[in-house]
Amino acid sequence: VIATRDGENARWWRIATPPEFRGRGLASACLSAAEDSLRAAGIVAASTADTVDSRWEPACAFLEASGYSVHDPGHQSIIMRLDIGLWTERPVQAPDGYAVVNLSEDDLEEWSVCKNTIFGWSSEAQWFRDRFMSRHDFDFAGWHVVKHGGRMVGMAGAQVIREEPSGSRVLGGIIEYVGVLEEHRRKGLAEALMIACLNFCKRNQGQPTELITQPFRIPAVRLYEKLGFVTVAEWRRYMKR
Repeated sequence: VIATRDGENARWWRIATPPEFRGRGLASACLSAAEDSLRAAGIVAASTADTVDSRWEPACAFLEASGYSVHDPGHQSIIMRLDIGLWTERPVQAPDGYAVVNLSEDDLEEWSVCKNTIFGWSSEAQWFRDRFMSRHDFDFAGWHVVKHGGRMVGMAGAQVIREEPSGSRVLGGIIEYVGVLEEHRRKGLAEALMIACLNFCKRNQGQPTELITQPFRIPAVRLYEKLGFVTVAEWRRYMKR
């Protein structure tokens, strides 16, 4: 068991036992000894450094049996999945004065400003180039924006993940950065963007198609469920005082 310390808190980043030694309580003994040392050092709380996928049932059961609980469950990320084989392509319809169009490289500066406003964290256009355009399977056809009066007011991106190096095998699809500026919400724009993304995944056989959101984003979760997504897992951050 290894923890990193940050002020009065600690984060576990390794809790592991070799397979041939499991089932003997060794991880529990190590965790207990590590917690004793943290208390002695004045540490008041310990949490998992990374999120734990709820589908990893033995890890979740181990932490819960050790007195850990999910920290702020409403803000933990959930993974939602759609069987793209059940999706039928639909026309993308936007209200009068709005247009859903493909993102282009010329739009990246404006995309960054719009994204920063919607999601509340800052990055530049180069971040998009490094994070997405550097991928072997990147395709601008999966990225969509809403424009109103010549200004970008919403966005959503779909990526069909292909195995390297040939890219011939599709591993699935993912939709991310779905958002609309606050003053343009409740007009059906997010749904139009999602339909454009799902049409792209359908055409490119992105099976399954997944996205990540949080339970407190109730309108978003309801929209995804309306389109056929179901929650398949949680990303949990466990904590113990």
